Formats: sequence, structure tokens, C-alpha cells
Amino acid sequence: MKNKLTELLLNLPDSTVEIDGVKVGKRLHTAESVAEYLISKGVIVPPVNVGDTVYAALLPIFDGDPEPYVEEWTATGIAYEGDGKWYVENEDGEMFELGTDLCNLTYEEAKKVYKRVDGEQAMKSVVRSIKPYWLYLILIGKKEIEIGKSRPRSQEWDELVYLYCSRDLKSFRRIPEQDRKWMQKYLGKIVGHFFCGRIEDFHQFMLDVRNKYERECVDNILEKSCLSYDELVDYLRGREYYKPFYIWHISAFIKADKPFDICAFDLKRPPQSWQYVTS
Repeated sequence: MKNKLTELLLNLPDSTVEIDGVKVGKRLHTAESVAEYLISKGVIVPPVNVGDTVYAALLPIFDGDPEPYVEEWTATGIAYEGDGKWYVENEDGEMFELGTDLCNLTYEEAKKVYKRVDGEQAMKSVVRSIKPYWLYLILIGKKEIEIGKSRPRSQEWDELVYLYCSRDLKSFRRIPEQDRKWMQKYLGKIVGHFFCGRIEDFHQFMLDVRNKYERECVDNILEKSCLSYDELVDYLRGREYYKPFYIWHISAFIKADKPFDICAFDLKRPPQSWQYVTS
């Protein structure tokens, strides 16, 4: 299977984009174009097919609207938009993201949606561990994204990410000496949270840039993550070459009034990477 994937990816058809009337970027590929190519070759199987039944949770909007209920509809088209997101088209040509209130694979999944609205099911947040130096860069407004090898996929995730600052002393010593005193109080504590409404997937092979456009994409990731190219490659060392990594976008970081212990989330130990907690 690995050899077959390698063969297919080495034979990706050329692709270009047009900028100011000039075609540039031979063999320029995005996650979406690679996915579409692999789907066409039968390597990636869409979670739903044309003609399948999907389920919508219809929720009350105004006073007097009927109670929530589940309605069936038929998929007339499927599209992959990157970042692990699939969209399903209905008979009216409208596209809905799979896994949201209007588009679910099963009746049970759709029912969970309106159970959340009625308060029958608690939402989940995420606690993510972060080393002191990277937290410092977030707090001073320099670091805008986090890089990870996995990502949340639960429909119950409320898109909130709480940051736990590890006690990594090597990382702590990277902080400028004049700022270590005020940063010390965050070691081993939950510092605050941010809204993460966007997580992008990015493939390691895309780091092997072939043109100016791809170089700009990679440079943008490095700048916003505050990583060097070598640091990113080292972080991904040992990972399968065609397996994606994930870009967590940090939006509206809110620092806690006072750092607090992870036991507030009923955790006995901090996560190595991240884990769900009940919000």
C-alpha cells in the first residue's frame, strides 16, 4: 500500500495558478487538490456517497417553533474542502459541512446535536500542553499558530483550548532573562484559553518547496508558529512522509485572572499533547 501511494503521489498531474495573468507554479498542489486526486484513484473513500441518506437536526430558532427533530435528505454531491472537512450537496444545490447540525451520517449523530442544545449533553473543551517558551511567545503576541500531530474531531468540542504550561526548564531558559520572573508563576498551571475555530492540515512533503508560491506558504507557517525550518522538520522526524500535521489557529487568547491547577478539570496529570475535558 505504501509503495502504491508513493507511486501515485510521484505521478501527480501538473497544476498551475494564474497570478496577474501569468501562470506560475508547476506541480503546485494543495491539500485539497491532493485529496481530490487520491479520491479519483480510489485511495481515499468519501464518508458518504451520492444517493446516500444523511440526517439533519432541525432546531428551533424563534419562540413558538416546533421542538427539535431529525429530518432525512439525500446527498446529490460530495466535495472535500481541506482541513478534514467534507461537504455534502442537497437537491437544491446547497452545500453543508458533514458533522454539523444539518448534515450527519446517522440518525443518532443528528439527535446528539439537538440534545446539546437542550443541555442533555455537556460540551467538551480541550486542554493542550505547551512549553514555557512557546507560551511566552503567545502571551507577547508573536505566536499565532500551534503545530500538532493530531487534532480534535469530536462534534461535542466547543472549539475552546485551555493551555497548560509545562515545567520544561530547557524551554524556560529560552525566555529572555528579564521576563522569566513574571513567567515563572505559569509553570505547571492552566494559564488561559483561546478560541480555535480553524485547524488546517498540511502535509510534510509540501515542505519540499518547488516554487515561490509554495515557499511563501511555508514561510508563512514558520513565521506565525515562530519555528525555524529545521525545528519543524525535527518535530516531524519519524512521522510518515505523507501523513499530515495540523495547524491550530490561535484566536482571542484570554489569560486567566489567576493561573490554576489541572485538577480543576478532574485531571490527575497533564496531557502529553492534548485531551478533552468537560467544559
